[in-house]
Amino acid sequence: MVTKSVLLLSGGLDSVVLAHKLVRSRQQPRCLHFDLGRPSSLAELHFAKKTAAELGLPLEVVDMKGLFRMVLGYMPLEDAIADEWDCPEPVPEVFPISAIPTLLSVALYYAQLTRARTVYIAELREQARPTTRRLHKQLSATTGLADPSYPRASIAAPFLGHKKPAVVSMGHTLKVSLVDTWSCFTSSITHCGGCAGCRGRRAAFQAAAIRDHTKYAA
Repeated sequence: MVTKSVLLLSGGLDSVVLAHKLVRSRQQPRCLHFDLGRPSSLAELHFAKKTAAELGLPLEVVDMKGLFRMVLGYMPLEDAIADEWDCPEPVPEVFPISAIPTLLSVALYYAQLTRARTVYIAELREQARPTTRRLHKQLSATTGLADPSYPRASIAAPFLGHKKPAVVSMGHTLKVSLVDTWSCFTSSITHCGGCAGCRGRRAAFQAAAIRDHTKYAA
């Protein structure tokens, strides 16, 4: 019997590779996509839907635009539009206040609704805080306390010990079409080539010694 699970599928390189890895291990997770209404959101949704369709996985899209709009005005715009889960710089330096606990809480709620036992996230070593593993455990425990009659879901981050070049290599080995993923923070048409997401993507392919077929504007 396959244990029910949820995968946070952003349409970014890391979550798409994780989707393929889970399916290759004979899991069929329900995919959850957060539409935050950022400049990159259309492209992220496009590649999330494309991946889910190719793998035959159900996809739930949650409108979280209000969360993004709430953040505006309280931090620099370049930080507000960035993807906290796809930032190559140390996370605490760029995001002193994290939205990740809020998003994970929504994912755990969805896991309860679907009776899933695991929520998978493609969080990398360079994106983690020192308290990340403890946060995952405590969020899961808190959800269990609030709703003890429902199965408690755990949070799994199988890439937490890896950096992005390792995930690029993994995707290449799994024959994932890495060009069908999104990393740019500022556009939904073409990777700009200059934002932190694009710089991190380019650097990861270079470090992995794998040809990058991504089209960049600059």
